[in-house]
Amino acid sequence: VLADGREPGEDIWLRADPVHLRLGREGVALIPSAAFEVSREEAEALSESLNRHFAGTLTVYPLVPGRWCARLQNEIFAADESPIEIAGELVHERFAEPAARAWHSLLTEVQMVMHEHPVNAERERRGAPALNSVWLWGAGRAPRDAAGPWQSVRADEPPAPRLARLAGRARRRPPAAAAGVPPP
Repeated sequence: VLADGREPGEDIWLRADPVHLRLGREGVALIPSAAFEVSREEAEALSESLNRHFAGTLTVYPLVPGRWCARLQNEIFAADESPIEIAGELVHERFAEPAARAWHSLLTEVQMVMHEHPVNAERERRGAPALNSVWLWGAGRAPRDAAGPWQSVRADEPPAPRLARLAGRARRRPPAAAAGVPPP
């Protein structure tokens, strides 16, 4: 949230990435949004419907079309794994823990809101996978500060100035000689 320019405050935040759940013989497999295209308009329309439905409980922010965050009113169990880490895996085992029951109930309600949405009717019409769920993961509050041995952060990527500020470090642009050098 901080890296994408929003102030996290004291709220509970988590990733709420749009995904496609594919029903198969063995169970339900998760397909992350990195495997297909999501438009800005689709992301905004779906998140608007979710926000209307869950008003006061859950607020979804489509930071970029395939990467969403959500602010929660109350703490909830959330997965540790990102959708990329479990791409293609069956997800039913993750709901077996007693702590995951509220998470599973919330995801089921999310799926009901998204199932009949006009965005998904249009996606299915053109042969694209439906955005039929979100994957809630990485929940927590933003740290108040960060520490490290560095004196400054040298990067051009958008999160750099915000993360440098959190750590109380200066942000500087990389030297011209670094242009085109791939990261380690």
